[in-house]
Amino acid sequence: MTLKKTLEEKESIIDQLKTANDEQQKEIERLKYFIQRIEGDRELLEKEFEKNEAKKNICKMALAKYLRMLQEIHNKDRRSKIARKSISIGQMIHKRIGENFKQIWEDGDEVLQLKSQLLEIVKEKESLEKIKRSK
Repeated sequence: MTLKKTLEEKESIIDQLKTANDEQQKEIERLKYFIQRIEGDRELLEKEFEKNEAKKNICKMALAKYLRMLQEIHNKDRRSKIARKSISIGQMIHKRIGENFKQIWEDGDEVLQLKSQLLEIVKEKESLEKIKRSK
């Protein structure tokens, strides 16, 4: 009986091991299927990533071009403002005197106008002072 019992135990263990082996084989097949799906998804994601990288580079170049263009517009606007202000206020000019060049301040329209107004005010003040002294 012990021999029969040990034989039955061994057969039972073999059956258990076969069942466990079958279950593990099924699990291996299931995991292989998931691995294939994940690899397929990874390939799709890599392609999408490459497309997005290309789009990102295009956007970077467009943004850089736009910023350069905007800076050029800003610089032109600033230069034109300076030119307008220099006409009204004045500017430093280089003038040749003999063999040398000197920097000379040239008054602008507003400064000349203010100087003429000041001269008129001074003349009016002097005439008022003369009238005051004569009385």
